[in-house]
Amino acid sequence: MGPMKWIIDPSMPPLQSDEYIKTLLAKLKLKLDKFIEAVNCVIQRHSGVGVSKFSIRCGLYKEEFDHLERWINFAALSKAKILDFDLMKVYSSSKEDHQFPLEALVVQGSSCVQSLHLAGASIKTHSGICGFTLLRSLVLLYVEISGDFPGFLANCPALEDLVMIECSGVTNLSVPHQLHKLQHLVIEEMDVETVECHAAELAHFEYKGNEIPIVLNGRSKLEKVTIRFEGSNGLARVFTAVPVIFRVKILDVQAQISAYEQLQKVAPGPHGMFMHLRHMTCLLVVPSIKPNTDNGVFQLVHYGSRNPAGDVALGYDLFAP
Repeated sequence: MGPMKWIIDPSMPPLQSDEYIKTLLAKLKLKLDKFIEAVNCVIQRHSGVGVSKFSIRCGLYKEEFDHLERWINFAALSKAKILDFDLMKVYSSSKEDHQFPLEALVVQGSSCVQSLHLAGASIKTHSGICGFTLLRSLVLLYVEISGDFPGFLANCPALEDLVMIECSGVTNLSVPHQLHKLQHLVIEEMDVETVECHAAELAHFEYKGNEIPIVLNGRSKLEKVTIRFEGSNGLARVFTAVPVIFRVKILDVQAQISAYEQLQKVAPGPHGMFMHLRHMTCLLVVPSIKPNTDNGVFQLVHYGSRNPAGDVALGYDLFAP
């Protein structure tokens, strides 16, 4: 089923008033009931044969969770290869997320799911969840994760793409070596303290968030890295917290520096440190109007000059908010 769209009626009471909120919730509840009825009608009449993709985009509340259980079971029994459950609530004061049962997607010891997109839910992971041997893409948005997440990932040997955006519950993210086919790893806006990846075939890594240590093993296959550290020391930390970037071909760096002096903290590295680099883009956010703020940027070209190939493209965007 497609997404349920909310349309604000211009005849409603003034915005932000108690009457407006009450009227809005009533209209949303009516639309939600109609949406649930439509989905239930479809799956009751459908045998499930020939379903390759099953998509639900609708924020549900606790009293509607039993309907979601029915939809998940239908998707599993229909052997759909692509599942998309976007359960983000459009308007709600409650922070309670649905506990998405990953085990329900495993039927008779195996799952046909090759791509799973999950948003606005919570999952309880452990190494006992098996059967996702065909899963190639896992996208988690605003998902609360508990339990043994690395243990769960270890049972997904075919995984090629792992995307985690604004997920919670994981302090130290570790990607196990069993993901020997993992090509693409994206981590954005998560409260993790460390990231460690043991996937030997990783080709593209992207991180956006706080300045943390990042360890990427199996770096011989890594070709592209995108790092966007938040914080005033982000630029220097990129070259110290993520040493593996010296081996990549494409490097995209974004960082904030508080003043010209901070550029001087980026010490020159050893000769040949970027011997494989072919393209580098560096976006520096400088919230300062001090004299010579922009002059110091060009010392970073010194890194490019240490590349023996000599065909590195360096681009800098510098602006003061």
